[in-house]
Amino acid sequence: MLKKKLLGFIPIECFDKFCMDEITGLIAIILGVVAYILQFKYSEQSLDLKSFSIIALFFTAFGEFFFMIQGIQKKSITIALTRTITFLAFSSFIVLWFISKRKDKKKSLKK
Repeated sequence: MLKKKLLGFIPIECFDKFCMDEITGLIAIILGVVAYILQFKYSEQSLDLKSFSIIALFFTAFGEFFFMIQGIQKKSITIALTRTITFLAFSSFIVLWFISKRKDKKKSLKK
């Protein structure tokens, strides 16, 4: 593996001289962050999380957490960073899910 610096300052280990494996990871990070921001914005405004299964959210969040650990173990900054972001993203949906349920409960108590 080749040792290089991504964007001139992030130390990485690449499989080829052009670091396409890490560049692919960087593109995945950007696409994932954009998708998350769009979904979170919608979910935060509508608090319509009825289609979300809390069990699936927990499994996904912790799956991403373990992928993050794997990225750290492999010394891949892009895998670790991507999985940290997705772990935090799914964790924030869990928080929104509980906020939504709390508001629904308050509404039903007022009736």
